[in-house]
Amino acid sequence: MNKYIKQWCFAVFMLSLSSVALAAPKGICTPDNGVFHSTLDFSGYLITANENKVGTTFNTTVTNGSSYPGRCHCDTGNVGEFPYIYYTSKINQALTYAGVHSNINYYDLNPNLDVGIAIDILGVGYVNAPFEYHANNPSGNTKYNCNRIEP
Repeated sequence: MNKYIKQWCFAVFMLSLSSVALAAPKGICTPDNGVFHSTLDFSGYLITANENKVGTTFNTTVTNGSSYPGRCHCDTGNVGEFPYIYYTSKINQALTYAGVHSNINYYDLNPNLDVGIAIDILGVGYVNAPFEYHANNPSGNTKYNCNRIEP
């Protein structure tokens, strides 16, 4: 009986070691050159005098170019891959919260204009800003390699 207990304990020990080896790597992906600041250009968007009324909402999509270079650092070095990248969005502290409209957070841009902000995350769609650690959902068998140097 004692012989079987030792074999069983050894088997459990080996399984625990192999599960650590097979676990997904842990790490962080960061944009090159520090935090990525998104600056949105609304030039060329005209609001007529008839449209410029209290409570009027303009649903306008503005983009900053869609991607930026970054690198993923893993606790396993260059070995391994992971299925998602998690994103965090923070609102500039100069903007004050103005309220919610149609499930979008709005912020005071100036005394006459509020702006609602949602970020398009790959495979997820628009996510109301601010948010922390929101995973993307790439299609197919997309995997991100440890120590990747691509957008």
